[in-house]
Amino acid sequence: MDTLGKLFGSPARVKILRLFLLNPLDAFDVPMIATKSKVRESDTRRELALLKAAGIIVEKSFTKKIGKKSRRVAGYQLKGT
Repeated sequence: MDTLGKLFGSPARVKILRLFLLNPLDAFDVPMIATKSKVRESDTRRELALLKAAGIIVEKSFTKKIGKKSRRVAGYQLKGT
């Protein structure tokens, strides 16, 4: 992971990219991305902005079940899916 972190500029970016590449059809919101990739939420937001600017991910709203209710939330998905 350290080598990929050096190649891509940050270990957090590698973890987030891996999450999207292994789940290309899924959309995630920021707290889900931070939890699943084990990256702090502030670092997650910064890396997501860079990945979005590079055209790797896109914003996508989706339905998330919170308790017994479902809500529309803003999130991100791998581009081209």
